[in-house]
Amino acid sequence: MKNIKPQSFTVQYDYIVNELRTEIYVSNAIILNDKTDITGKFYVGIWDTGATNSVISKRIIRDFMLEPIDIAIVHHAGGVSKCYVYLVSIVLPNKVRIPTLSVTEGTFEDDFDLLIGMDIINKGDFAVTNQDNKTLFSFRYPSTEQIDFLK
Repeated sequence: MKNIKPQSFTVQYDYIVNELRTEIYVSNAIILNDKTDITGKFYVGIWDTGATNSVISKRIIRDFMLEPIDIAIVHHAGGVSKCYVYLVSIVLPNKVRIPTLSVTEGTFEDDFDLLIGMDIINKGDFAVTNQDNKTLFSFRYPSTEQIDFLK
């Protein structure tokens, strides 16, 4: 990935937060050589290092009339469930597009519609700081260096 120019974003809060939220652009999955309309919509996403994979809400499924492509066994805070798997395309705040992403269906509160899991976070560099009682969250794609607070 040395030929890819890193793209980054930073979100700063004026207080300490318990959730890292950003707007995420979602559309139907982009299949190569397909002329599918890629008109999408912005949704609130929560970045969740405890989620192995990314998860979408029923609202996103309805908005894009998504059809399941598979069923997965999902381990979550409420136990274990069989969940439908869908394909979507997302664009992160740093304009990085993931054209075809497998996601499962989740049940969320009404104030957000997707979890950004480790399947996306592990593609880049992710940092959270809380200096002066203000949370600062940064993400860079692709990964360009190791962040080590001991060095």
